[in-house]
Amino acid sequence: MYIVFTIIIGIKDVLTLSLITCNPLEYADFEGEIPQGQYGAGTVTIWDRGGLVVEDLRENEKILFELSGNKMQGRYALIKTKIGGGKKNRNWLFFKRK
Repeated sequence: MYIVFTIIIGIKDVLTLSLITCNPLEYADFEGEIPQGQYGAGTVTIWDRGGLVVEDLRENEKILFELSGNKMQGRYALIKTKIGGGKKNRNWLFFKRK
């Protein structure tokens, strides 16, 4: 399984992300169009690939990790936010750590 995030807001090195789904690993190579009216409709693009090492995981609170991708490399954090509110809030802040 892998986790997919969509970018909501980009501000310099800080992004707000929304957790959208977990998909079977067989979907990892899919790029293309998902037709309107179907779940996940729109364009799917693979932006980067690489390794992930989780350093600290506190479910529904924060994830500290290191990426070794083709485009993104370094230490990063995902921090759960209250942006969007409600019980179904799935928004996270994403930023690069020093």
